[in-house]
Amino acid sequence: GDYDGARNAVKEAIALLPGRSEFHSNVALTHIRSNEKPSAIAALENALRLSPSNDDLHIQIAVLLREVDRESEAHKHLKRALELNPQNPEVFKQLGVVSAYQRRWSEASAYFQKSLDLNKDDPESTTYLGATRKEEGRLDEAEQLFKRAMKLDPDSAEPLQNLASLFMEQQKNKEALELFKKIVQKKPDFAEAHMHLGFLLQQTGQVHASLKHFEKACTLNDKEWMYHYNYALALAEAGEEEKCAHHMALAEKINPEVFRQMSQE
Repeated sequence: GDYDGARNAVKEAIALLPGRSEFHSNVALTHIRSNEKPSAIAALENALRLSPSNDDLHIQIAVLLREVDRESEAHKHLKRALELNPQNPEVFKQLGVVSAYQRRWSEASAYFQKSLDLNKDDPESTTYLGATRKEEGRLDEAEQLFKRAMKLDPDSAEPLQNLASLFMEQQKNKEALELFKKIVQKKPDFAEAHMHLGFLLQQTGQVHASLKHFEKACTLNDKEWMYHYNYALALAEAGEEEKCAHHMALAEKINPEVFRQMSQE
């Protein structure tokens, strides 16, 4: 979209009515859509100066702060949002995300559960709770939560991805394979899903079918050494030696330290 035009229009409105926090929020939105996170944070800070008791603004800025690795500031805003509105399920969800990022799984689970107590049909919190249950080793619960999230939001690939990964860890490759096929249909530009699908196809003896998914993953994210490495192994198995050497060389160029370690083993 014409984000520059939208941003300029909002700035003109701010000049006319500088005391309206929603105008600053709209500027932030245009920056977010342009992936200009520092500018979006600055705009939300302006909005908060005008509306310091707006819990949603505190949540919005906390999400952005976390994305630029300013965790402690994000946590302060979330705690303030909680003080302002202890019945907002989004606050508990985002507090859970912060705790999960810090690998405090039990704490994260408690926050996600509280979010669901306030909004029981939120597919995102349901998926997040499933992910933390998985980390806690409560795999049956995790599976049921992912399946519930899939029913709540049939168009989302996230619960599918989480359930497929769970099945892979449990060595349920047939079930995982079918889920990854669905994921790449829903999100054809999801590099990690193509990588997992290629790996599962290779593991089930379908090496030639795996190649297009390995190639797609490398095309979508050519900076990930593991993608090139796995593709090279599949190419070697398929007898395509020249392409194998090319992708193995790319993998080594991206992460030479790993190859040094492998050569010493």
